[in-house]
Formats: sequence, structure tokens, C-alpha cells
Amino acid sequence: MEKLKSVLREAPATMTFILINSAIFVILNALPGTRDYLLLNHELQVILQRPWTLVTVFFSQELHIHLLMNMGLFFFFGREMEKHAGSVAVMATYMICGFLGSLTIPPLAPFIGWTTGLVAGASAAVWGVVAAVAVLRPTTRFWGHPAKHYTMALFAGNALLFIMNPDVSIGAAAHAVGILAGLVCGYGFRRRQA
Repeated sequence: MEKLKSVLREAPATMTFILINSAIFVILNALPGTRDYLLLNHELQVILQRPWTLVTVFFSQELHIHLLMNMGLFFFFGREMEKHAGSVAVMATYMICGFLGSLTIPPLAPFIGWTTGLVAGASAAVWGVVAAVAVLRPTTRFWGHPAKHYTMALFAGNALLFIMNPDVSIGAAAHAVGILAGLVCGYGFRRRQA
């Protein structure tokens, strides 16, 4: 319990965003009718009726594995960023990367012929934080590898998935935009520290 209190004290923004993601995960799975109000529909007319979904989408995951992977990455990289750049930097990076990622979905969907339905996921926001850490602390090691390698791996893996199956990977452009926005955020915060 003391360890949890310590993590909450040292990384309040990271832990708050993890709690929000977890709460929305529970809501989506307990009340399936909330999907239309929390997840992103790629159709512009629906987005105009529910503009908040451009934000709620990047706090939403429907599958356990999606939640665990995104929040696992965010737990480590968000804490590292918060330790060196502060809570505001983590919140701003997450929100900017997630929002810019959301904006890529409506124009991409018709381009790739995607009509499957609603979009969920915090990957653009989380991968943006990973990219920001890669700029702020490029040699900090996570599981034996420097932070910068994670950004390269995420970008390459994302591109490969999109090339292999573009009609399923609606999030690929959002992920790429999230990474690029995270790099820009990281450079901005690094310049402020210099």
C-alpha cells in the first residue's frame, strides 16, 4: 500500500489518466450502450453531434489486452516523463497526441474504405508519450533497451501492420500522428529545460 501511495505522489498525472482509462474500460464493458457516446464514429455528421468523442476515444479500450498494453507502457513512460518534465507535460502530451490522432480517423476511413464502426484506443496518446520520453531521455533504459528504440519499434511495427492490412488498421495513421506529435512535444519540453 505504501508503494502505491509513493507512485501516486511521484506521478499523479500518469496515475490519474490510468484510473480514467480503467474506469471507462469498466463502463464500456458493463454498459455496452455507452459505446456510441464514448467511442469515435468516423462519420463527420456523427462527430458533429458528439464532438466529445474526439477526446473520450483516447481514454477508451474495449479489450483487456488493449488496456493492459497501453496502460502498461504509459505507466512506465508516463512516470519517467513526469519525473523529468512534470505533470503538466504528461497531461499536455497525452491530450495533444490523442486529439491529433483522433482527427486523422475521419479523413482516413473513406480513403481506405473502412466502414466497420466505432474506434477505441489510447494508443496515439500513449505512443506520443513514449516518443516524447525518447526525446527527453533517449538513453533511459526500459527492460534493457533505450527509450529511443521503443519509438522506432512502435513506428516500424505500426507501418508494417498498415501495409499488411490497411482496411483493418484504422488506427495506424492515428498512431503515427501520435508518435510524431510526441516527438515535437518532447523537443519542446527539452528546449524549455535547456
